[in-house]
Amino acid sequence: RDARKRSGVLGKVKFARIDAEANPRAAGQRGVDKFPALFLVESGTYKPYPGGPARGALLSWLSAELRPAVDTVASRDATAPSRIPAVVWAGFPEGDVYAAVVSAAEQGWRHSADFWRLAPPEPAGGLEVRLVGGGGEVFQGPAAAVPGWLAKWLVRSAPVPSQQGDVVEVVGRTFADAVFSSTHDVLIQVYSPTCPHCRELAPAYTQLAQRTRAAGKP
Repeated sequence: RDARKRSGVLGKVKFARIDAEANPRAAGQRGVDKFPALFLVESGTYKPYPGGPARGALLSWLSAELRPAVDTVASRDATAPSRIPAVVWAGFPEGDVYAAVVSAAEQGWRHSADFWRLAPPEPAGGLEVRLVGGGGEVFQGPAAAVPGWLAKWLVRSAPVPSQQGDVVEVVGRTFADAVFSSTHDVLIQVYSPTCPHCRELAPAYTQLAQRTRAAGKP
């Protein structure tokens, strides 16, 4: 299914390139500061490609950008997600308080999941969000909580640590709760395991956390 979708949407794309040195004014209109730079121009809107040079990554990004952000189906049994996870919306009519939140989520997470809407909506009232392929989680809560709930399940994440030390190890799935839902201010170090400066800072950072805790701070 995914291969057929790709061939259908990519067949409508015209590929072009411009020499930035020979045409600096035209090439610099989008503030390009590194090469190569790739943009998809769709209906006059520039969309920069954020990934690397791998052909598969570029094809996946193009396919997600050009296909509809959501498919409409008559029943849950009709959904056939091509990727895992998939999100199935149900229970809200167009114009409902949830519509804007749902539309924003479909656009923002279109590269991370397949989205399906049940039409006509069922159940008759409220919003049901069901995650398929990630354990079958079902959302419960107000519309404003939908983005955070989706981020918890769709964000790329390392495994959640089973134990924590003086410095809390945050991963993608726990980031929102650990940082933005905390009752305390949070000092967070963003590091890379291969960065020598990060390794040099680690002992002093851990020591500071231990001293803060010993002094009765959170």
